[in-house]
Amino acid sequence: YYASGCSIARFPEDGIVIAKNLKDQGLEVLKQETAVVEGVPILGLYQTPSDGGGRIALYGDSNCLDDSHRQKDCFWLLDALLQYTSYSMTPPSLSHSHSRVPPPTGTEKPLPQRLEGNHLYRYSKVLEAHLGDPKPRPLPACPHLSWAKPQPLNETAPSNLWKHQKLLSVDLDKVALPNVRAYRPQVRPLSPGESGAWDIPGGIMPGRYNQEVGQTIPVFAFLGAMVVLSFFVVQLTKAKSKPKRRKPRIKRPTYLQQQTTTTTSGKNPTV
Repeated sequence: YYASGCSIARFPEDGIVIAKNLKDQGLEVLKQETAVVEGVPILGLYQTPSDGGGRIALYGDSNCLDDSHRQKDCFWLLDALLQYTSYSMTPPSLSHSHSRVPPPTGTEKPLPQRLEGNHLYRYSKVLEAHLGDPKPRPLPACPHLSWAKPQPLNETAPSNLWKHQKLLSVDLDKVALPNVRAYRPQVRPLSPGESGAWDIPGGIMPGRYNQEVGQTIPVFAFLGAMVVLSFFVVQLTKAKSKPKRRKPRIKRPTYLQQQTTTTTSGKNPTV
């Protein structure tokens, strides 16, 4: 499948060229006419004649590889081209194809030329940034690997290196373990009518522990007193900050107000 691309104008005589019938898109854009051109070279394979030379595979369409305008993929063709360039294995579908044509020499039609002022070097990774005639960039040098020098060690590993080491390689018969029973609290049997009691030796609760407990009790008592005092202070402050409630003033009836006004003016009401 060849969606859109460029044709091959000139190719070496010893190469393999595959051609197809295509539509001239340039003519459709310029003159709005449809024309079918037969035998357009689109694929070329070439083996360089020099000793140790490489192989070249040329294909004019890349839309079948990317995702921009892909309708049908051509990964099988890419695999075949990689097999040719890497191992010089030409697939029979290309070497014995009915679409194989002689390589074009470039004398029948004029070779295409680039448009002046297109600044292709800005977008190309092959051309140098040079005004005027395009100049290709020099080929990158092959990467050189610097191997580290081996330094053998003249040491012999022990024969029991693969064996698992013991977790505890100490003879228990020769090491004196501490007597834990002497520090255990002794339980005295209960007599009838007596509550449970522990007979604790004096070495388990030394005087330092009792001293530390006696020092912490006043601290907790002081903190509790401060909390209670703060609570009472807050309550007194809230009670003083509240405004005093005023007694409601009793309003006189309207009839008494009118009667007082009449007596003051000295006039009796008339009907």
